[in-house]
Amino acid sequence: MNKKTHNGEVYPENWPEVYTWLGKLNFLINGKIPAYAGRCTTTASKRISGVAYSGSSYRNLRPIGGMDVDLVDSKVCDILEYEGRGYLRPSASVKYQEQAAINTIKKAEEIFPDNFLVLNWADGCSQKPLAKARFEKWTEQHNDGYDYYPSWFEKIVRIVAERIK
Repeated sequence: MNKKTHNGEVYPENWPEVYTWLGKLNFLINGKIPAYAGRCTTTASKRISGVAYSGSSYRNLRPIGGMDVDLVDSKVCDILEYEGRGYLRPSASVKYQEQAAINTIKKAEEIFPDNFLVLNWADGCSQKPLAKARFEKWTEQHNDGYDYYPSWFEKIVRIVAERIK
């Protein structure tokens, strides 16, 4: 089954995409709005309809159901390359797109440290020097030099600012 994106492009239903969500207005963790960014191989709205976050024994956090979160935005990973056998597949930049989504919510947490909780504990791509250099190159080529998604960031800041008034 194929899926059509907002820009009219068609991708397989299980094509990778990145997303971010925030906890709903009445759902807080330790008085803070929870946020998560990740990638999935089904549509983001389907992905968070069941379990949006599987919890963390390390951080002593329970799982979070999809009914407790609102999808902020999602993006189909649209940078493609061909395998040796001719199959179209997402490029390695899927990791970079996930990292940009994670950086977006981390940037929001810097602005609202008392009201915002990032649930991601790992990065989307390695933080070793070579991987960082590749990520920086990707940001220049595909994300206008930003290491986060500015439009998503603006949405998150607007939502959080509205909630903490």
